[in-house]
Amino acid sequence: MKPASFGWERHLSIGMGPWLSYRTNTFIDFNLKSPYLHKDLLQQLAVENYIFRQSIYENELVMLRRWSKESGLTHMGFGREKTTYCYFAIATSSKLPYFSEIRTLLARSAIIVIVADDFFDFEGSLEDLENLTEAVRRWDCMNLRGHGKIIFGALENLVTDIARIYFQQHRKDVMKYLQNMWYQTFFSWMIEARWSKSGYVPSIDEYLENAMISVAAHTITLPPASLMNQPLPKYMMRCDQYETLTKLLMVSARLLNDIQSYEVLDWNLIEKNCWTMKVS
Repeated sequence: MKPASFGWERHLSIGMGPWLSYRTNTFIDFNLKSPYLHKDLLQQLAVENYIFRQSIYENELVMLRRWSKESGLTHMGFGREKTTYCYFAIATSSKLPYFSEIRTLLARSAIIVIVADDFFDFEGSLEDLENLTEAVRRWDCMNLRGHGKIIFGALENLVTDIARIYFQQHRKDVMKYLQNMWYQTFFSWMIEARWSKSGYVPSIDEYLENAMISVAAHTITLPPASLMNQPLPKYMMRCDQYETLTKLLMVSARLLNDIQSYEVLDWNLIEKNCWTMKVS
């Protein structure tokens, strides 16, 4: 019997995820037992494939860290610095070697969302938050300073890049759609900040209507998704025309986020109460 045709070029295009050590070793161990494969060639291919893919991840992560640092987001001095985390989360769900540009745009979007959300939750005064929200509405940073100006600068850079790439691919301008989507997200954060600072408790329906926007799942995913091989029609990025699937994504992401936040908060309260009882 002839050795099985493995299709080396095809294998190089199959996505295996960024953490290939376990998968590659398992793949090699299993297939080396087969009498019909060129074992040496297979092992060489698997090793070269692993090195090739890891080099792509490494280059993308270096570029992303450089962007975070140059934009000023890395050293904001408050909240969460999640550049590496955001990239890992995106990279684990995408195919290699394709969609490198989309991966980095998704990660940049997620980084901005985390930094801006922390700014609204913990750092900014009500005046700072109102100024930043208004700047995003006008798409003009003239009256911004400090952290707000840094966040807007990184956001403007991201949106400009996505709009430019979309125009190059499809000869259509989506800048206004992207700006409005981000404004709706910042405005939802502004609403939550006002609730928090005033002590206002919204109804469940009122909360969910705003919270499904403030979780920003659609803001992160829709713009880069419009750059795929089958692009989203630009009208689908309009806030009043989200598809049912998009709305389900928004609500599901919010509910999962709230459940996890509650579990962390509840566990922290349990630890605090146990420590108080121990001390007393």
